[in-house]
Amino acid sequence: MADSGSPRRPAATLVVVGASEILTCCRDAIDKVGRISAGVVAIIGERVFAVGPESAVATCCDLDSARRIDANGESYCPVSSIAILTWCSPDRAWTSTVAGLLA
Repeated sequence: MADSGSPRRPAATLVVVGASEILTCCRDAIDKVGRISAGVVAIIGERVFAVGPESAVATCCDLDSARRIDANGESYCPVSSIAILTWCSPDRAWTSTVAGLLA
């Protein structure tokens, strides 16, 4: 039986995994781009909800039922508060809105 005293975590709609790095553009980042190596991005609806190591993100939202998108080792940058997915590699860039991915 589940512990009824534990807070319920919101369920992520989409989670981006497999990025070599995530660039958060966090204003107080030491390296000016907020680089997180091998992290994940959890999205709820069309908004970025959490970014960081998967174990840390999983403590604040439920990733089990989320659609997973593999960034295939490329860099990823969630742009603005609305999740616009951008992968960049030396030979290409790919961008899509979350709404387009969930359609």
